[in-house]
Amino acid sequence: MLTFLKLGYKGNLGNQLFQIASTIGLANKYGHEFCFPKWEYAKYFDFDFKEIEDKKGWETLNEVHFNYYEWEIPRGDYSLNGWLQSEKYFQRINIKSVFNFKTDFETSLINQNRKLFSKSTLL
Repeated sequence: MLTFLKLGYKGNLGNQLFQIASTIGLANKYGHEFCFPKWEYAKYFDFDFKEIEDKKGWETLNEVHFNYYEWEIPRGDYSLNGWLQSEKYFQRINIKSVFNFKTDFETSLINQNRKLFSKSTLL
């Protein structure tokens, strides 16, 4: 099982999205299941962020360097630690499905900011 125990404590929202996506991607690649600690933004997404039942007993696997590389993740329960800022960690999975907003949240956001969404773009 893979997790990222420092989720919500290491970086801002953009970093957290990379940490989630990379954890899922690495779990998929190495045949592990994944789960996460309670995450304050999970309520806005359709995805079922399976929560960790016990935060004890996880061995930490540290990112070796700040670039993509091939991890060695044997069987067991591991908490990843690092920034994990490479799309290569999750390019093999449909990560967009993880970050789909709940319909009611998305609708209220669009309605609240209708003026912004009605303006022409530069493209």
